[in-house]
Amino acid sequence: MIISILGLSGSGKDTICNAISKDLDIPIIISHTTRPPRSQEEVDNNTYHFVSDDFFENEKDNFIEQRTYEVKTPDDKCEIWRYGIHKDSIKDDVNLVIVDPPGLCELENHFGKPNIIPFYIHCSDEIRMQRLVQRGDTKNLAEVKRRQHDDNLRFKDFIEKGDYYKIHNEYEVENAINEMEY
Repeated sequence: MIISILGLSGSGKDTICNAISKDLDIPIIISHTTRPPRSQEEVDNNTYHFVSDDFFENEKDNFIEQRTYEVKTPDDKCEIWRYGIHKDSIKDDVNLVIVDPPGLCELENHFGKPNIIPFYIHCSDEIRMQRLVQRGDTKNLAEVKRRQHDDNLRFKDFIEKGDYYKIHNEYEVENAINEMEY
C-alpha cells in the first residue's frame, strides 16, 4: 500500500510526511530529481536522490513515473528539472510518498488504484505564501509565480474530482498530522 500526499506548494506536505514517517515508522519513497538542492537542509539520498539527466535516460525503464518542470532561475534563465519515482525506491508493505496529481495517476496505473490512498493537504493561499516566504522561496519571485500557476493547472481537475482524503493544514501542523494518522 502507498499513502500518497498531495498539495500545492507551501501546503506543508514535507513536514506532514516526515512526521507521519517518524511517528508510525513508515518509509518514505524518495524521488529522484535533476534539480539542485534548495538548501543545506536537503540531503542527497534523504530528501531526494539528486541525479543527472543521464541517470534518467539510462534508467528510464526503471521509473514508475516521471515528470518535468520548466523553471526560472534567479537570473531569469529557464531550466528543465526532472522528477521521478524509481522502482528501487519502493519498500515492502506500506510506503509514504509526495506526488502531484499526474504522479498519483501513474502510481494508480502501476500498483492499482485500491493500493494507493491519496491525502490532499489543503491550506489557504495566504498561509502557503507565508510559508514560502519563511523558507526563502520568494527570493526567486518568478519561480514562485511559475509554481503557483503550475499548481493551479495540475491540481484543478484533481481538486474538483474530490477522490481523496482532505486534510486541513492552516495553522497547527500537529492537528493535520493527527487527523491523517487517525
